[in-house]
Amino acid sequence: MGRLVSATTTREPEFGPTDLDWLTALAELEAEEGPHGFTMTDATSPDADPSDHDSVWKFVAGVPVVSPEGHRLRAPVVDFAEKARLDFLDRLHKRDPDPTNGVIVPVFRVPRAKRKHRPQPGTTPQQQ
Repeated sequence: MGRLVSATTTREPEFGPTDLDWLTALAELEAEEGPHGFTMTDATSPDADPSDHDSVWKFVAGVPVVSPEGHRLRAPVVDFAEKARLDFLDRLHKRDPDPTNGVIVPVFRVPRAKRKHRPQPGTTPQQQ
């Protein structure tokens, strides 16, 4: 009578070491991301402080548009698919649709314009 030999199968891993490194880095980045799409490290950095004239960048909200009068301003945008979904839910709950349904306000990080340092009153540039 012959011996029954069991064959063992070694499965190849689905992800290699490089894949795992990339997945770990992505998970860390997503964990650090705030609701605005920027990392919380960037969003809370002194380099973005709007009250500091020496900060490197600033955040601005809304997309740039030109008004009918020719004024440049920033405005929100409407996600019409999300608006339709939220309007439907409002009607389902017998509420008037919220006029802000679907409104999103994108945020952009822009470099700050370099400002010239002005001497403080009563000082000369060499004293600063």
